[in-house]
Amino acid sequence: PYIRRAIAKGSRALEIGPSLNPVPPKAEGYNVAVLDHADQAGLIEKYTPYGVDTGRIEPVDFVWRGGSLAEAVKHARYEAIVACHVIEHAPDFVRFLTDCSGLLTSGGALYLLVPDKRYCFDFFQPLSDAAKVLGDHRAGRTRHSFESFYRNSAHVNNPHIIAWDQRGLADPRFPHGDPKAIRDFAERCSAADAYEDVHENYFTPMSFMMLIDELRYLGEVDLAVTLLSRARGCEFLAVLGKAEAREERPEDFLARKLCAYRILMIEEMERIQSIGAEVEKPGKSMR
Repeated sequence: PYIRRAIAKGSRALEIGPSLNPVPPKAEGYNVAVLDHADQAGLIEKYTPYGVDTGRIEPVDFVWRGGSLAEAVKHARYEAIVACHVIEHAPDFVRFLTDCSGLLTSGGALYLLVPDKRYCFDFFQPLSDAAKVLGDHRAGRTRHSFESFYRNSAHVNNPHIIAWDQRGLADPRFPHGDPKAIRDFAERCSAADAYEDVHENYFTPMSFMMLIDELRYLGEVDLAVTLLSRARGCEFLAVLGKAEAREERPEDFLARKLCAYRILMIEEMERIQSIGAEVEKPGKSMR
C-alpha cells in the first residue's frame, strides 16, 4: 500500500519482476512499464500449474535476457523503480543497484520489498555483507555459484510454509532432504548454460541499511536509504534515492557502523528468541 500511495499514477515507473503480483498495476491506471524474465504468455504458462490467479499477470514491456537493465529497457529513464523480492536474487548486488540508479531521473526513487531472513526459509543463512557483494561485483557474476545452490541444504520450513511472521519459528523442518542430493543439484545448476535461480543475498532491515551505507562510503554506489521499515510479516520496505557524493572522515563512518552493529545484535537476539519462545511451550520440540 505504501508504494502505491508514494507513486503518482502519472509518474513514469518501471516494475522489475512483478510476475503475477504487480504492485503499481497498469490495470489501476499506473504509468508503469514491466520488465520480467518472460513475456505475458510465458508467465501465464509458467504459473498456470500452480492454481494461482494468472489473470493478474499484466503485459510485459521488456523481457530480460541477461545483460544490463539499461540495455533491457532501451535506456529509458524513470521517476520510480519497483522491485519486490528481486534484489535477494541478484548475482551481482552492486551492479543491480548501479543499473537502477542509472535508470532513475533526478529525484527518482527505488522501492524495494525485501525478505527478512529471520521470517522465511533463509532463517539459518548468513547475512550478506560488503565483502560478499563486492567479491561478486569484482568477479562480474551473472550466474549463481555452487555455494548459493548448496545453501538449499539449510532451507527451513515453519512447519510447512516458506515464510511467516513475527510470532516465531514454531517447528522447523528441512524440506529439501538429504544434503547429498542437494550437492548433486548444486553441481548441475551451477554448471548449467541457462540461468538457474536461487537466493543469493540475505538481509535483515539493519544489515541492509549497513550494506548500502558502506557501499556508498566506498563510492561503489550513489544511492542512500531514505526510508526503512521494520519487518512486517516476512518482508521489509527500503526506499533508496540518489545521493550526492561526499567526503566523510573514516572515524565518522566507523562510529556510525558501530552503532548499526549494536542494532544488528538486537535483531539477532529477536531471531534467537523467536525459536526459544516456541521451544519453551509445552509439547514443542526442535526436530
